[in-house]
Amino acid sequence: MCAMLKPEQPDDGRHLQAVPDQQEPDEIDLDAMRKQLEEAGAPEELLNSLDGVTDPEEFIQRIAEAMPEPDTTPDAVIEGFADLLSPETTPLEAELAGADFLGMVRKAAPDVDVTRELLSDLIASAEKSAEPHGLAMLRAVAAAGAPGVREAANDSAAKLSAAGVAEPPWLDRIGKPEFDRSFGYRDHDDGQEAIAPVFHYDDVEHAVVVLIDHGMGGGVKDVFFSDQTDVIRGEYERASEAMGCELRDHGRKQAHRILASALEQPFCAEHDEQVDDVLDYRDLLRSRVTALE
Repeated sequence: MCAMLKPEQPDDGRHLQAVPDQQEPDEIDLDAMRKQLEEAGAPEELLNSLDGVTDPEEFIQRIAEAMPEPDTTPDAVIEGFADLLSPETTPLEAELAGADFLGMVRKAAPDVDVTRELLSDLIASAEKSAEPHGLAMLRAVAAAGAPGVREAANDSAAKLSAAGVAEPPWLDRIGKPEFDRSFGYRDHDDGQEAIAPVFHYDDVEHAVVVLIDHGMGGGVKDVFFSDQTDVIRGEYERASEAMGCELRDHGRKQAHRILASALEQPFCAEHDEQVDDVLDYRDLLRSRVTALE
């Protein structure tokens, strides 16, 4: 579920971002794409609309226009959590699903009061569903949310569980990751610091990739989760070498001290993507810092 993520060097304040493997529009094989659509059972009307189109942007635009609008009714949103009921779902996937869901709600209703009301309605709808996917949603949201959200979701989840609704398979493990190691670096001017504590659920590792800006008060500037721990380590090694600073390994107490200190300061995200990351994953970050105690 986690994408391969590449941290950019922190000295310029850019977002620590994913680096997707993408083709430029003029590199797209339109004939091959049309054939794939046909083999996938695309509607005849769409296929006919693509005949004779040679401009890649127009080709893609016609596909986009033919895509159905997603169903965003409460029932449909809650049913989307049915994917978390698979035995293969990891606790991290459930946590990130909860965080992404809370981010979606926040973006849909940027006003704090409206967000709170919308989230309250969705929690009530999940409880009313009396279905396993509704309970999975509540457990995931409780794991990823702030204290008030966590309490509301857990209260509704407890009612469903008491009524005999089946719990998701990851319930006993979620929120209880084991700490493995931590590494990071800090530039010589003490402006920015990168740190990545690594945890695991069962035999699956994940890193919490955090950027701290001491020049802006020492708060968290960006945070994301990645299951590509070796990739993160490699990027940190290259970035620290390029900056002429040392990549250090942190013990549990030192990692806790660095992150707890950062969380005591106001968040200092600058760019839109950083703001979204911090808002979406700040509470999961707090839970990981608690796990370091």
